Amino acid sequence: MIKLQPPNLPAQSILTLDDVDLTTFGPEVPDSDVDLSDSFANNFFNHVMPSLKGHGKIIDQYLADNRSTYHNTAKSRKFKFEDVLHDDPDHIVKQCYLILIAGSTELENGTENLWKRGKSGGRRLYPDFGKYMKIEMFKCFV
Repeated sequence: MIKLQPPNLPAQSILTLDDVDLTTFGPEVPDSDVDLSDSFANNFFNHVMPSLKGHGKIIDQYLADNRSTYHNTAKSRKFKFEDVLHDDPDHIVKQCYLILIAGSTELENGTENLWKRGKSGGRRLYPDFGKYMKIEMFKCFV
């Protein structure tokens, strides 16, 4: 018998597997209007993270502070996450999130390898995220 006890709760709050009827267990699937025929990016930004409005400006303000870790990098390379000339001023932030998600699905050792290009030590090519964004800019984001 496995006993689980949440921290800081009295002993009578212990949940055991005997207390759960697994035969009637069914996943609760919320109603969703996710369009499986649409792109991952559209579904992600419409349903999972629907509003990033102003996030580019917030990141730029953070990087403008000389106490931020990548202040000098962002300043010297003139990195801006808010693109006021684009229809969606936060499109660079969205690109960063997509790279972060794609990077989490790659079987590379660390983020540095995600920016390598060419043949890896195995049977496939490195991801070459550099064609989407400079690694220094991505480090400013994360």
